[in-house]
Order: sequence, then C-alpha cells, then structure tokens
Amino acid sequence: MAREDKRLAYQGKIEARLKEWGAQIDRCQDRVMADTQPLIEELNRKRQAVRRKLAEMKEAGEDQWQDVRSSTDRAVEEMRQAIDEAREKFRQP
Repeated sequence: MAREDKRLAYQGKIEARLKEWGAQIDRCQDRVMADTQPLIEELNRKRQAVRRKLAEMKEAGEDQWQDVRSSTDRAVEEMRQAIDEAREKFRQP
C-alpha cells in the first residue's frame, strides 16, 4: 500500500471514530437532558415566581410592602433550596 493510501485510510478511520463518538455524545446529552428536564422546568417556575414577587414588590404601596416582602422572601428561599437540591443532583454519579 502506498504511503498516500495508508494516510487516507488512517484519516478515514479517525473520521469514522469521530462520527461514532459524536453519536455517543449526542445520546448521552439527550439522556442527561431528558433526566434533568423536569428539574430545569421546576427551577424556571420558581425563578418566574421570584420575578413576579419582585414586580409586586415594586408596585406595592407602603401599606402592602411588608406582606409582599414576606411572600417574596418565601419565594426566594424556595428558589435557593431548589438550586441547592439541583446542585446535589448534578454532583451525584
């Protein structure tokens, strides 16, 4: 086999492996995304709740501010806990 043929064969072999690895990576990524999708959706819902509470706080009058602050604090705490739980889940093997 000529030197050029060996070179092309080797390149073809590497390209085939790269394609195979790419497919494996895609499958892993799809599996990870499917496993974590509910968690991501929950985090987004909690983040939206905090955003809504912040908007309420900005609009609240002086007489409503403390009540809105309390509910905002609860929403923030729920978000913090959800983030902590997500971090733990991602750390697990």
